[in-house]
Amino acid sequence: MIPLSFCTLLLRRLACLRLPATRGVLLAGLGLALLPAARAQWMSESYSVKAGWNALWLPLDMSHTTIDEALAGKTDIEEVWRWNPPAGPQFVTDPNTPVQGDPNWGVWKRGLPLQSTLFQFTANAAYLVKVKTGAATVAVTLKGRPVQPTYPWTTTGVNLVGFPTVAVPPTFGQLFANSAALASGPTVLKYVGGALVGSTASDPNVINIVGTSTPNAAKNPQAVTLTTEPVTRGVAYWVKATQYTDFYGPTALALTDPKGLHYGRNTLLLKLSLTNPTEAQSVTYAIAALATEAPPAILAGTALLGTGTTAGKVTAITPNLNTGMRYTSPPTVTLSAPTSGTRAAATAVLDAQGKITSFVVTGQGAGYGTTTPTVSVTPVVTGSVPLRVRGSLDLTTTQFAYTALSPATAAYSVTLAAGASTELVFLVDRVAMGGTTGQLFGSLLRVTDSLNHTSLTVPVTALAGDFNGWWSGVAMVTDVSQIQGSTEVVPQTAIATATVAAGSVTGLLMSDTGAFYTLPPTITFTGGGGSGAAATVTVLNGVLQEVTITNGGTGYTAAPTVTFSAPLGSPSAATTTGFPVPLLLHRAAAGETYLVQQVYLGSNGGTSTLATAENLFSAGTVPTSRVSVASFPNNTVILGSGSVGPTGTLSFQVLLGYNDDANPFVHRFHPDHDNLDARFTSLLLPAGRESLTVTRAVTLTFLSSLPGVTDPAWGVTMLGGTYVETVTGLRAVPLTVKGVFVLNRVSDVPTLLKP
Repeated sequence: MIPLSFCTLLLRRLACLRLPATRGVLLAGLGLALLPAARAQWMSESYSVKAGWNALWLPLDMSHTTIDEALAGKTDIEEVWRWNPPAGPQFVTDPNTPVQGDPNWGVWKRGLPLQSTLFQFTANAAYLVKVKTGAATVAVTLKGRPVQPTYPWTTTGVNLVGFPTVAVPPTFGQLFANSAALASGPTVLKYVGGALVGSTASDPNVINIVGTSTPNAAKNPQAVTLTTEPVTRGVAYWVKATQYTDFYGPTALALTDPKGLHYGRNTLLLKLSLTNPTEAQSVTYAIAALATEAPPAILAGTALLGTGTTAGKVTAITPNLNTGMRYTSPPTVTLSAPTSGTRAAATAVLDAQGKITSFVVTGQGAGYGTTTPTVSVTPVVTGSVPLRVRGSLDLTTTQFAYTALSPATAAYSVTLAAGASTELVFLVDRVAMGGTTGQLFGSLLRVTDSLNHTSLTVPVTALAGDFNGWWSGVAMVTDVSQIQGSTEVVPQTAIATATVAAGSVTGLLMSDTGAFYTLPPTITFTGGGGSGAAATVTVLNGVLQEVTITNGGTGYTAAPTVTFSAPLGSPSAATTTGFPVPLLLHRAAAGETYLVQQVYLGSNGGTSTLATAENLFSAGTVPTSRVSVASFPNNTVILGSGSVGPTGTLSFQVLLGYNDDANPFVHRFHPDHDNLDARFTSLLLPAGRESLTVTRAVTLTFLSSLPGVTDPAWGVTMLGGTYVETVTGLRAVPLTVKGVFVLNRVSDVPTLLKP
């Protein structure tokens, strides 16, 4: 058992050795992890649109697809118009409705690309959707990545906007009651399907909010009654605000990255600000983790069919450059199968930013005839992201409390007074997440309020990392073996023989009282034909003293065997505060790990490089810092057996030559230890005359935990375990030192330049 005090001391020592990684170092190692590619967590929003004009609000990032693809098969939907809020004053009494060429609107018309200016859905935007006259109601489900609500509200006109309400929504009166800007009851209009009907029969493209001779029930859009009209999720409404507001309901979220909690390969901690924007309501919020929906198949290219001898075969694929997706590794490519024949196959090629730039056809297939196959890719989500929510600080232990949050756990709740805010800290549990390097994990956080008004969704992603890069830390030695003469002192288990009379044990004859007992040992009696014997013994200065037979037992026909438990003390526990041994390690991408004496960090202005010597940097790379340790010989670069990781062992053989400056026998200014002859010439004496070769066998055993270590980085960017070093050549028998070690990753650059 490792004493807690030693672990505490070790962490304090590390506080001055834990080096902050520079931004350049981290960016070089993270690579594609910082790109939007990893943000592949999905959810669906469902809409119902009727014949005529409908207004929708889209809270999803749909950049992976086009409107043509998203509405494929929904042939009754003829047009989609997106409202582009003007930067200046909007219309106060007559908000525009679709008019071709109007800059406030972008338009998509089915089958008419030359008449269209809109080709993709964008998030947090309002759309007018026109369904063919006489058509049945159309159900539309759109799948994308959720984003937080945002809209450039204006107080000089009307706003076409939607609200993130729950399945059974509140009325406008209930929702607006909690907003100072909206509680006065602004005018709200909704589209009800059918033709656009405004102020005059001759001008159906004008909507008059103030009032007209046309009955409200005949208009489209038409004013709603705030006290009874439900605020339907996914529907866009014209709202005339007289004060600025960013109120969407009794829940307001703010994130550093508005697109969600994206941890990349190495990030452990991200924050989310939660605010209660109501005027007088205390609100309790439930934060639940949800599994992501299955990613959609994304059309990624156009297949080209051959002619002549390659007719009916795929000869090339042109990538679709409009999807905006980024990938950490080439996704699997799927081509649709022919009616009869062989399915074609291909692989994707990514550029440095993770975007598909081309395809390599690995199998042309056969039998496609004139039917061009579809080319799609599907992002792979390995599993959900296990999170932990940081709670309050325990002032006694100086540790934070954590609550696990995953799709398998209960929701986390927090209560806020009106106008109050709190900062929630979420840590990704990478040890529990597991996975192989580069695998994508994704899930969702759903935030709901106790008023049952709103439901907001936050995307969460993380990439499985690795343990490559530069690690710096220290081993704290707390045990040093003791040598007497030419023999190592070791704990000694006591030995005794039982005496028996009349079938009972009457005493013990001690032939060895043992050594290094810190507690009275357990005494066991076996054999002898009887049972029930028991005894106790006292301890003084590590040896056994007085033995007391507490139960002689019965039925013994011979002396039973007496066994003492081993002593718990150690002759090597000679240090009281611990002795630090600094460590510098580097693990390459293939797993090989080197023990090094110094590390240089260099930069060319964009890329960081690690080297064991300054002269190894290429032209244009400038050294920016150097870290070295005195615990190993100068310029040490030793390949270990094993690798840096959360578990396992890593061993190094460090050779101190008999004339090495790091050899403890060598003293340049002592005639008996300078390896020079009696005339102090440059002639060196051979090994064994004034100094000996010393070997240090270092073994690091990585453990899943250490007593007293609760840092959430443990097992990810902080590793540790037990340290054992055996030194031969100093004494007639090897010396062994033991302790614990902790390492922190300084840089994840996987390449180290070495001589």
